[in-house]
Amino acid sequence: MQYAIGNLIKEARKEMGLTQLEASQGICSQAMLSSIERAKYIPNAQLLMLLCQRLQLDLNDISLATNYHVSHQKVINETLNRLCQTHQYSQLRSFLERSSTITNIGVAVQEQAYDYYLGVAQVNTGDLKQGIQSLKLAVADQKRKQSLSALSRLCLIALAYAYSQNKQFKQAAEYCQLAEYQISAAFYEENLNIIGYLAALIAYEQQHYLDVVKIVTANINYISEHNSHYMLANCYYLLVKAADKSHQANLIDEAQTRQQVFADLFSEQIHRLD
Repeated sequence: MQYAIGNLIKEARKEMGLTQLEASQGICSQAMLSSIERAKYIPNAQLLMLLCQRLQLDLNDISLATNYHVSHQKVINETLNRLCQTHQYSQLRSFLERSSTITNIGVAVQEQAYDYYLGVAQVNTGDLKQGIQSLKLAVADQKRKQSLSALSRLCLIALAYAYSQNKQFKQAAEYCQLAEYQISAAFYEENLNIIGYLAALIAYEQQHYLDVVKIVTANINYISEHNSHYMLANCYYLLVKAADKSHQANLIDEAQTRQQVFADLFSEQIHRLD
């Protein structure tokens, strides 16, 4: 199982017998390292690499994008996290549909997360009708809200993707627009990197290749501006595919190189197309 960044860094530091001050010396402040270990701050790629080198950590053990809790029960959240990270959607759906899981769903935001994961599992196991219904539950009140959480935006873009898979392109465009609305002004979480990628993937699957280049380039800039690397390998891969389809050879070589760099460095699994 992959570990949360803060816990992994904390455990490695303690195993080496280092204080926070010793581990952070010459890299960042002790206060920043403390915030990272307590999951109050997510380090950017450069800071993460320096800490990993200091603590002799393998970047393959780290996943920057974190899953949302669906329960107050630790074992439920841990099982969901494992199944999501390994993309075991059939098992994830079965787990979420168990009465023992359902009866332990917590507060409203955990109900929303539950509907999101269930919808994603249903869509990825080919049950588009049920997936759309679950994701509609997850976004039921979002149109009336002036500000959207990262989870709400993920629910909206997942619903857009499900509609697109079901050839309901008008609905897909509507929910895609809602998911992206004023995202540049939203409080940043790395999970937001997924929004632009899925918007571009929806355009790709509709063969709107010039739009894909535009959307994915903007998303790469958005990710880079926030000193993140999460989803960059997939974004560059999608850029290569769209550039090839739209005969923009000037974009291909650099995008291929960058895709490989980020994939190798952070072991990001690439969603292959065609």
